[in-house]
Amino acid sequence: DDGSYDNCCLDLFQVSRMIASCDPSDLAFGPYITFCCEDEVNSPIQVAFRATDCYGNYNECMVQIYVNDKLPPVLDECPPGIEITCHVWEDQLELALNQGDFSVLDQFGTATITDNCIVNMDYLVSFQVNVCGYGQIARTWTGADNSGNSPASCNQIIEVVHVSEWGVSFPEDLVASCTDSDLPDFGEPGIFMEDCELIGISFEDQLFNIVPDACYKIIRTWAVINWCVFENNGSDIWIEYDEIEAGIDFDSDGDLDNHT
Repeated sequence: DDGSYDNCCLDLFQVSRMIASCDPSDLAFGPYITFCCEDEVNSPIQVAFRATDCYGNYNECMVQIYVNDKLPPVLDECPPGIEITCHVWEDQLELALNQGDFSVLDQFGTATITDNCIVNMDYLVSFQVNVCGYGQIARTWTGADNSGNSPASCNQIIEVVHVSEWGVSFPEDLVASCTDSDLPDFGEPGIFMEDCELIGISFEDQLFNIVPDACYKIIRTWAVINWCVFENNGSDIWIEYDEIEAGIDFDSDGDLDNHT
């Protein structure tokens, strides 16, 4: 009311909405009407205001109402940053993320942003992980309402770290008959557990034509380099185990049957 009066006495004031967005009963005159999130913020909403005197006489006017939203979105929960190994990246994430399936990251938590009315969530993922399993996955959630209030945002960083657990088995010594017209298959090193590695293999041969009890001898020297650690350390670091010590079972071809 803004100064309504009557020559005798005023009995009551009532109001009604022209369009009921929240409660159908708002179309009838009553002591109050309801506004809710379905009402468009900052747009005029027309209502009827009625003043009634003690004898049932009344008069009405139209009033424009503007609904404002003063409360910004609130960040309720944000997943903490975590560290995963390159094996998780290789096994679970790489293919899915490259195909645009970001739902695989939900296993690392999601953000919760709420608002008194409606919050529009924006979700952004960026990732850069190299072939050796070093890198970072960044996740950003932004929640904004329709009133232009300051949005709430949340960031999670997933660090992908390299874990080097690879191994190599070299071919055994080989004895072949001099009558063979072609050189035998010397075989090549078997590499296993190399998901997070970048392995380079090369060899160099030395030929000895005068040897006891043989036509000739070839000494083949294999070089196996893991470039994921060689460049960082300046030299290869290796430990030699036999099959039993390493807990790994190879078949007769030097291939990996099973490992723990």
